[in-house]
Amino acid sequence: MLTVLARFQVKAGQAARFQELCAELIAATRQEQGCVSYELFQDKADGNKFSFIEFWQTQADLDAHSASEHFTRIVPQLVDISDEVTVQTFEKVA
Repeated sequence: MLTVLARFQVKAGQAARFQELCAELIAATRQEQGCVSYELFQDKADGNKFSFIEFWQTQADLDAHSASEHFTRIVPQLVDISDEVTVQTFEKVA
């Protein structure tokens, strides 16, 4: 199983738009093969910081997600309204 942590520092005044776009992305992604969990969190101290925590069965499932229509359409919009984006992929070892 793979875990993805994707963090977004959203530009001031864009948090509502970010969440709107994410709602569509989340709904479509949760229907994908191999998606175990796909959750969005907002930082309690800074409402412009968001993190996706994702669990995928296989790398192939994650690759298919990254190539999906909804991902390739929505994620660039999320990046455009963010000042900083970091994505990390983890593999469980214990």
